[in-house]
Formats: sequence, structure tokens, C-alpha cells
Amino acid sequence: QGVDEETIQSMLSAVFGEVSLFQMAAVPHYMPTVPTRTSVEEQVLQANNLFYRAFEMSDIGAMMAVWHPEWAHVMCVHPARAPAVGAEAVMATWRSIFKAKAERGRPLTIRLTDVRVKGLERSSDAGGEGESRSRTAWVTCEEVINDTTRVLATNIFQCDDAGKWWMVHHQGSMIIG
Repeated sequence: QGVDEETIQSMLSAVFGEVSLFQMAAVPHYMPTVPTRTSVEEQVLQANNLFYRAFEMSDIGAMMAVWHPEWAHVMCVHPARAPAVGAEAVMATWRSIFKAKAERGRPLTIRLTDVRVKGLERSSDAGGEGESRSRTAWVTCEEVINDTTRVLATNIFQCDDAGKWWMVHHQGSMIIG
């Protein structure tokens, strides 16, 4: 027994807002798993995928939406660049990258490999249920950009009290060889 297209569209919209199944199918690494009970690992991977979707689509609004709202402590380190700290500096780096991409006039594709999620901290208060819930997690992965450039990335996320995972740090290092 399968799931109909309307149900899938409804599930995707609940996680990502308005999306096109056709567009999502064109980039399979963005297809979310939306089980009835989403694990912390899956929530972090969904936040990570939203980051890469914004990156690949050069969508500054979507990029801003994945970063933690307490902007003062966010940091981004792109390959061969100085660290950008705080909202203004971090978004300036993304605007620069998106502008350069637009000037080249060719699409950007990012394929993720060796994706790993780990938790850094645990809190004993998970909504008063006494359950342990991760409050900070990191994702490491290899970004394969346009099938030619390889970057080792570390993305750190923090979970707010409402259960939303926010990016607080992105660092990319070129892989040579």
C-alpha cells in the first residue's frame, strides 16, 4: 500500500512550507524523511538539508532563516577566508558567494557524502518529561560542488525551547587531492 501524492505534498509542506514535488525530486538529497515521530538526528538532518537547499538555490532569505536568531554568536568560515562572526558578517559572505554564482551564470549543484550527525550536549529537561534531549548537535559531511570541488564541512546546530534546530556555525575546508 502506497502513499498518495497529496499526502506526500502535505507532509513536505508541513516541514518545508510550499514546495514543488517536481523540484524536490530533482535534488534527491533534499527529500526529507517525515515519520510520525521524528528523531533528533532526523530533525538535525532536516535543518542541515534546508541550509544546503538555500546554498544551492542562492536564496538569501532561506539562508537567513536557517541561522540562529540570536545572531551575535553565529560564525561562518569559508575555505581560504577569515571567519565571519555575527549576522551582518555571516550574511555578507553568503551574499558575496551568491553574487559570484550569478555572475558566472551557471547553476550550482551540491552533493553531500559521508554525512554524520553527532550530539554535543544533553539536557535532562525535555519539556518536563524527564527525557534527555540533545540541545546542540553537529553535522560533518563532504560537499561535492559541481562534481569538481570537494569541501569538508562542519555545521553546528542549536535547538531552541520550541524544538527548532538553528545553525550557529558553518566551516568549510577544501579537500585537495
